[in-house]
Amino acid sequence: MKTLNVFVVELDKLINDTINVGGKEMFIDTRFEMGEFNNRVNEGVITSPPLKYNTGAKKGDTLYFHHHVVLQGGQKLFGDDHDDKQYICMYDHDRIMANQAIAYRCQETNEIHPFTGWIIMKPYRDKKIQSSEIIEEVALKEKKLHKGRLAFENKSSKDLAIDLDDIVVFKESIAYPFKIDGEDYIRVSAEMVDYVQEEVHDA
Repeated sequence: MKTLNVFVVELDKLINDTINVGGKEMFIDTRFEMGEFNNRVNEGVITSPPLKYNTGAKKGDTLYFHHHVVLQGGQKLFGDDHDDKQYICMYDHDRIMANQAIAYRCQETNEIHPFTGWIIMKPYRDKKIQSSEIIEEVALKEKKLHKGRLAFENKSSKDLAIDLDDIVVFKESIAYPFKIDGEDYIRVSAEMVDYVQEEVHDA
């Protein structure tokens, strides 16, 4: 099977509804507290990369994608020459908002490669002011995340002169959270980056 402009990934399930506790598999009730949303699968093995684009990703690599790929039963691949575990992930090199593919892991090198247009970061929050007899910090509401440390380089980060571990400031409310190997990451489109914050080190 070869596809022109979409990725095809193999998924055993659409929701991560089990956890391993002490060697035993336990089921998670995903109906409550955003459980279904927070546990949607966001990675799968590539069975067909798009022929139209030179993405660098190959069959057998792991693709990380937006949750819309598995939303409401998922975007299944139709036809007679595949099994029912095949799902479509939209990709568009030129229109980032039409691109559901975020990054891929090369099975040969184990390296993560974000696709052009995306900036992938580890979540970052400024250090809180230490309370004292003079200063008391009052937090009425947790601010929305709008900073992150660059986790992986790609063409977009280099074009913006962002280096690994730089603190990236971006527009609030547009960070998309996802996981790689169980660790939390966020991605934003490169056009939503405002600036790189200079770090102030203690003397």
